[in-house]
Amino acid sequence: MLQNRKLGRTNLSVSEIGLGCWPLGGLTTINGISITYGDLDQTTASNIIKTALELGVNTFDTADSYSLGNSEKRLGKALKDHREDIHIFTKAAGIPSYNEPMPMEIDLSYHHLMAALDRSLKRLETNYVDLFQAHKAPQSENDFLSLEKTFKEIKAEGKALYCGVSIGLEYEKGIELIKRGR
Repeated sequence: MLQNRKLGRTNLSVSEIGLGCWPLGGLTTINGISITYGDLDQTTASNIIKTALELGVNTFDTADSYSLGNSEKRLGKALKDHREDIHIFTKAAGIPSYNEPMPMEIDLSYHHLMAALDRSLKRLETNYVDLFQAHKAPQSENDFLSLEKTFKEIKAEGKALYCGVSIGLEYEKGIELIKRGR
């Protein structure tokens, strides 16, 4: 059975291994470019989640852009009877588009992130997530200010216990976020 540990400065006790849920939504392409990993059907996705739970995984990471929200739908359906025992992390900001080579645009605006989280909560069949993340590091002062305002409101409304930023390989932006107390 997996061990749990405290996640950073939060009060969350997360399994040492979490389940990344990008492939759970099934194959999705834009302009012939796959924006997913693999082609899982609903039954296979449900079996993966069930096995993860049996092995002690209590942390599940997804995003609104994974299979255009289908990853969240499948995760929500599979976890709705386990909500008190698990942690759901989701991300927003990536908007599928016809851009090449990566068919994704980024929107870190307050209105987009608030609406994206509301849609995610419906798909996940829950009224809150344990961790909500911007799916890209802020690139401008306006992005930083937008995230600050958005995260404050999300936490005040109880839609997420914690908020953060998925920085990818932008380590310098991560350090800047830490220095800003984010």
